[in-house]
Amino acid sequence: MPCLKQSTVIVIAMKNRKDYIQKELIKYGILNFHLIDAIDGKTEGENYLQNHLISNVGKIWIQPYGHSKITPKLLGKMGCFLSHIKALRYCIDEKIEGGVFVLEDDCLLNMPVADLEIDIPASAEIVYLGGFYDKKDKTKNLQYTAGLNQIISEDIKFYTSHSYYVTSPSDLYKNCINKRPKAWDAFLITYIQKRNRCYFFTPSLINQAPWLPSNIDSTTKYSKKKYMN
Repeated sequence: MPCLKQSTVIVIAMKNRKDYIQKELIKYGILNFHLIDAIDGKTEGENYLQNHLISNVGKIWIQPYGHSKITPKLLGKMGCFLSHIKALRYCIDEKIEGGVFVLEDDCLLNMPVADLEIDIPASAEIVYLGGFYDKKDKTKNLQYTAGLNQIISEDIKFYTSHSYYVTSPSDLYKNCINKRPKAWDAFLITYIQKRNRCYFFTPSLINQAPWLPSNIDSTTKYSKKKYMN
């Protein structure tokens, strides 16, 4: 049964938020972590992102019909997708065996979850530590018990990707090859959750830090997230 303190933790972090997340991890005794530089799509630009998509998953990002404009928000989604692919590739290249926790740099950690041993189902591919679900059929009276619940793709879509446990990074990476890239949480819904081998906790074990959009930092050229302590 893995727990954050005793497992390998992959942390995707913007350059200007590394200090914040490192201090949070150390504060809660999570020491076996590997920092992955997040890809800031808003800074890198479309050509850079498309070339990296081709080299990593064999597909470019194609907008749905009628949505051809490349916006800063879309570039951010492309960068987020590539950042998670980069994290999976890191696990493969470094020969990290077994499952790993993947955290984004805006996770709100706490001591109970740092110590919690999670009983991972044998069939699981991904276990979400935080996020929310959307019922596909609003008329269904779905009931979920406190703790771990299975995602049945016919019933719900589970969103957000700021904290999850992946049982096999190499298998997940292989399942990304030659698939159409999209926002990372939407990608997992489309291609992974449909196999009904994903699970989530209710209530969430880890939430995202509240933040407010601000101007681009004049020094780093990265957008800033303001953490509210």
